[in-house]
Amino acid sequence: MASSSQPTQLEVASALASVPATNTNVTDLEIDTQPKKKQKKLTSQAWIWFDRVVKHKVVNGKQVKLVRAICKTCNRDFDGSSKAGTTHLISHYKTKHERTKGQKELNATRVGEEEKLEAFRYDEAVSKKKLALAIVMHESEILEIFKEKKEELYSLLGSLSCRLSATMDLWTSRENKSYMCITVHFIDENWSIQKRILRKLFSLTLDNDSANSSCAGDMISKLNRNAALYCGGKYFHVRCATHIINLVVQAGISEIKQRIDGIRGAIIKIKNSPLLEEEFRKRAMECNLDSSKGLVSDVSTRWNSTYLMLRSALYFKDALQRMHFLDHSRFVNFPTNENWDEVDVLRKCLRIFHSITELLSGTSYPTTN
Repeated sequence: MASSSQPTQLEVASALASVPATNTNVTDLEIDTQPKKKQKKLTSQAWIWFDRVVKHKVVNGKQVKLVRAICKTCNRDFDGSSKAGTTHLISHYKTKHERTKGQKELNATRVGEEEKLEAFRYDEAVSKKKLALAIVMHESEILEIFKEKKEELYSLLGSLSCRLSATMDLWTSRENKSYMCITVHFIDENWSIQKRILRKLFSLTLDNDSANSSCAGDMISKLNRNAALYCGGKYFHVRCATHIINLVVQAGISEIKQRIDGIRGAIIKIKNSPLLEEEFRKRAMECNLDSSKGLVSDVSTRWNSTYLMLRSALYFKDALQRMHFLDHSRFVNFPTNENWDEVDVLRKCLRIFHSITELLSGTSYPTTN
């Protein structure tokens, strides 16, 4: 029987447990428990591809927190601390694991009764071409979109409390195909000028032409059956002011047609000959003129193009005269010095009409046209 002065086994075990550890060089003790502090929400996209692992190590008697980022694809270990950031993680994923551009995919295709896998690579150029062909071949889809937009336009115009004014343009192509474009103009609830290519009509602007007058007369008689026009359509047909200006200008141009024809012929000949065009640029440089502006040829149906042609010809007058001086047989009816003065006077007059036409042709602000 043990003496009462001897300690029991329980007392010895308790005393040993209370003695502190003397080994302070432990470096690899890992504690995988999560810290008690609430973890902040991870916002970087890098954590979609990486697992964030928090570890604690005891170094020289002190507990150190380590944050690691483990790649979900290859299990590679990276520094995941906030100081390190996530740029290196994103870079690793994109360079090592993200599908490279142009990488082939395996698509299942059926040939007869057999099904096999074939390599497929996306080609942007081919896709664009096939999309364009699909638009041409499958017109039904385009027509459906057209019908939807048409209903939206009807709904918009039907909800307006104001009347609409319209402009109509009629023309014939070189293939003798006739076209008509009707554009409605109105002011919306925010007092902003709007326009839509098109029932609620107030006026219709047409060229000052006898055929258009007949067309407008027929429309007035039909619309008046439903009392759809104000004042019986008295103010419905508005003659286009810019077209009236066009008639005035065309009459003036015809008076000196011969002078203009000489300039027009010279410009057309230069623009149709690479050799003459090269010589023209050379003469322009000799006269210290900016050849990049280039000569402008006119179009018979647009008088303003005649103004632009004369303006460019007068700018390059010295270069053109130098070309004519070197070879008089090159241009027919080339203007004399007196003719050039007449052309300059015409150009100054046309400049005024050109400015007025641009002003009256505006669509984003009110005009009297």
